[in-house]
Amino acid sequence: MLSYRIEGDNGPYLLLIHGWGVSFSIWQNLGRLLTPHYRLVMAELPGFGASPWIPLDAPYAELCAGAIQELRRSLKIERWSVLAYSSGTRAAESYMRIDSAHVSRAVFLCSAYLHLPNYLGLWLLDRLDRVLPSVTDWMLTGWRIAPMIALYGFNGRHRIHSREWTREINRQPTIALKEALREVFVMGRRSFDIGDTPTLFIWAKRDRAFTKPRDARGTHRSIDTMHSAPLLAAPLVAEAVLAHLDDHLQSCQPTPAAKVG
Repeated sequence: MLSYRIEGDNGPYLLLIHGWGVSFSIWQNLGRLLTPHYRLVMAELPGFGASPWIPLDAPYAELCAGAIQELRRSLKIERWSVLAYSSGTRAAESYMRIDSAHVSRAVFLCSAYLHLPNYLGLWLLDRLDRVLPSVTDWMLTGWRIAPMIALYGFNGRHRIHSREWTREINRQPTIALKEALREVFVMGRRSFDIGDTPTLFIWAKRDRAFTKPRDARGTHRSIDTMHSAPLLAAPLVAEAVLAHLDDHLQSCQPTPAAKVG
């Protein structure tokens, strides 16, 4: 069973799937803008937060998909929508392939499609891990991950948020961090397979981690922010999310006006 929180008393269910190493805290700003409209189910993927690590007998994204499906069944939710962030979009993609009949709509925020240099960097990390796993364990712990978080999450800015992310990521099991990164590497240059589920992709214009694939399906919007969009651009994200998930909610209770690029 995945660890989860439910927030909000009104509206349909909306599943929130976090990104790499940062779980509930990633929703602290965006969640309060969504709870007037949706009941949020914030889940922690296997190995992160209070969710137990499950020995792999399939790719990590498929493991996540099965766990999310089991969570929906255990909560007796017949239908919900999905909002996934960063590397969590690959888990959401895999989940939607096996449980699409129970997904109304989806939003993928800062989706995990790698810039080519980042793909090559993860390729090198994967090769190193196969030969010297103790070295990659060392690289993904302590102060050594701080520059990576600052660069890719915050474009070298917002030091307080960057330090908070680094502390939270350092609390996660290294095996979960490595498997989630490996899944991003394996899937990170593939276009998303979203089936027939109406899906909105929200891209951050200044995202140094991920970029929009040329042949992407679905609906696409861009906002002028960086990879840490749920924290730093929550009103912009909420506006786009609500407009896609349920247009009449947007007209009844509008979020703060903001121009979406």
